[in-house]
Amino acid sequence: MNIIKRTIALVFALVLALSIIPAAVSASSEWRDDLRRMNDLTRVLSEEAADELNERACDAVEQYEFDFVMVTFDEEMRGGDTDEGYVNYLYEHNELGWGESRDGIMLAVNTETNLFVLRTNGRGRYVFGDGVLENAASSVKNGYAENGFGGAFEAFLDTAVSEVERADIPYMPPEEWAAEYPDLTDMTPLIITYELGGETRPDWYPDDISTWEWTAAPAGASRVIDEADLFTDDEEASLRARIAEFTERNAADAVVLTVPSTGSIGHMEYADDYYDYNGFGVGDQHDGFLLLVCMDPAHRGGWCTVTGSRPMRLYTEEIANEIDDVLYDHLGSAEYYEGAYGWIECIDTLLDKGVPFAPDWFPSANEQFVRKHDESAPRLVDEAGALTAEQYAALEKKRAEISLRHGVDIVVNIPEDTYLLTWQQYTDAFYKYKGYGYGENYDGIMYTFFTPNRSLTTVYGTPPAKLTARNLELIDEGVAGPTEAGDVYGSVDRWLTYLDKTLRTGHTPRTGKVWTLRSVVSGVAALIVSSISMAAAKSSMKTVRTAYDANSHLVADSLRVDSVDDRFTHNTVTRVYSPVDRGGSSGGGGSSGGHSSYSGGHSSSSGSSHSGSGRSF
Repeated sequence: MNIIKRTIALVFALVLALSIIPAAVSASSEWRDDLRRMNDLTRVLSEEAADELNERACDAVEQYEFDFVMVTFDEEMRGGDTDEGYVNYLYEHNELGWGESRDGIMLAVNTETNLFVLRTNGRGRYVFGDGVLENAASSVKNGYAENGFGGAFEAFLDTAVSEVERADIPYMPPEEWAAEYPDLTDMTPLIITYELGGETRPDWYPDDISTWEWTAAPAGASRVIDEADLFTDDEEASLRARIAEFTERNAADAVVLTVPSTGSIGHMEYADDYYDYNGFGVGDQHDGFLLLVCMDPAHRGGWCTVTGSRPMRLYTEEIANEIDDVLYDHLGSAEYYEGAYGWIECIDTLLDKGVPFAPDWFPSANEQFVRKHDESAPRLVDEAGALTAEQYAALEKKRAEISLRHGVDIVVNIPEDTYLLTWQQYTDAFYKYKGYGYGENYDGIMYTFFTPNRSLTTVYGTPPAKLTARNLELIDEGVAGPTEAGDVYGSVDRWLTYLDKTLRTGHTPRTGKVWTLRSVVSGVAALIVSSISMAAAKSSMKTVRTAYDANSHLVADSLRVDSVDDRFTHNTVTRVYSPVDRGGSSGGGGSSGGHSSYSGGHSSSSGSSHSGSGRSF
């Protein structure tokens, strides 16, 4: 009974997993179109490969009115049941199949034992009869031998769809089927278990994992292993030299590994195990990173594994996505050296500054920062190149005059990037690390224009007495027009004008929006007064109707009309970054900004802890 309960619980978990990314919804109600048809529960495929198989299977289901289901599972998932019993239960409990007779075929692979189950249902028994199921099994085995688990599922789907098309047996409800094929009424599922073949492991795997102990890589062991032959000799030498610099500065290892295929081993597992079993890493926790570039035609991509407490803490999902963008752009354009070099640059900056992309002025996280004044630092910075030379000169002259007139440090920045920081975080870091501000409190005012149409005013230290919170609101309202229009020069120029007058008089120029609101308030007030007067006049006429005095509906001093305006405070910007140019273009193999598969913490087969991410290209 415990086994049954466990199995039921696992199946319900499967249903939830299947429903996370629903299949394309069919107009027909003949099949469960809310469930995925490729369910890689043990994650031996890349997310992209699994989604592609799922999409192909769903299209085939609708075209041939016949179900094609693929699942991976392991020993724990089946909860003590047999493989065949577990697969039967999955098919029945999830109501898989097409129509009343639930026609379909299912491939379920136990990735732990390398056994697989083929199960036919309904008219599938006759489509795959007379040895056809054996042919399908042979295709699965051949696909696995050539391209691992992905190859097995590709071969299954190709063969199954071809057999259904060749048999050309249309769907019929059971009663029509019985009338059309009176001798073929046995719809009992046909289910057979096969072996994929002995699990192949690279020769660097230990003979007995259970007794393996970590041993450091031999002195001088290369950190660039180019089994897929993607780099020239000069490129390999350049990568090795860059990795040596990285390791010396960061006390962490970096390895670049390229392979033609990982065979039956999942990409992340392969990367984890290669790093561990070959003895890479620095320190007690074997700190370091490994980049795996797999050139398997069915599963081509780049994957990174990370180990050690500090690297794993810094390698968050957001950071992983951004670094993988660098890889995606280069690897997708066959710029393998540029991708690997850019990856090293990213992890080097990550360990040095806490983020993978940072400007020169960003301090190292490995050194204690000492704040200081820098009077020579430019106070108008246009990293985005949004101003012409004439506009820059005019604004800088105006800024300098206002700063001198009021004795206030005034800074204007137009950044090109925020380096994965929120806009407020970036602004604060820029002001602090560039050495701005007067006096012991580093007093100053900074205006940051984030292209294309956002701006932020920040006051640091002790604010000038006349620069009240309300005046700051009015200044923000005043620059809203040119800012939202993307007029950088107009926005900065107006901000300087409004700031100057506010510091001189304590009053901020009124914008058109403010005057409009004032008019509205005046109009409302006039309407109220006139209503009260009218009510009083009507009351004095002593008509037979009840007089309604407006005052009875008003609470004294309760009427207030406020300006409602969206004031920008901060937001997060995600960037697409091109690494240091090493002589190649920044890519074009596909759109960046995709989402990587990410694991924030898992154990490898050796038992060590890893984080990692990856993306196909």
